[in-house]
Amino acid sequence: CTDASGKVLPMETLDVARERALICDSFGEARRAVRLRFEHATTDRLRTLVTLGTCVGLHYSGHGDPSYLSMEDGRGGAHFVQVDRLRRLLQAGSASGGTASLSFVFVSACFSEAAAQAFVEVGVPHVIAVRRNSRVSDPA
Repeated sequence: CTDASGKVLPMETLDVARERALICDSFGEARRAVRLRFEHATTDRLRTLVTLGTCVGLHYSGHGDPSYLSMEDGRGGAHFVQVDRLRRLLQAGSASGGTASLSFVFVSACFSEAAAQAFVEVGVPHVIAVRRNSRVSDPA
């Protein structure tokens, strides 16, 4: 995120632990036995996920912008993944049949509508996101 002069601004810390607990509690209350994995979002992990095609649902929780999602660079730093790059990454997985396994994606990030559209365009039937001009408030 930058201000009007182009100065990089710090991103606020998300309460990932609380969000994780809420997700686990929700599946428990629904009495659904599912295998959940919680990992840092990197393009390598997403590429592996969509290429292997073993995941039914994806919940992304992070920072967003109308033109990108913020992932990690593998060293704990921010990696801003432009929506067009995200789309290409998903299309590569789609070509190998990977995204066909995804039934739903939840993109919990500010301004994530464009990123969600990338998932829709590669065939994910159910995608939830935040409107292009809206923020998410985070207490999980």
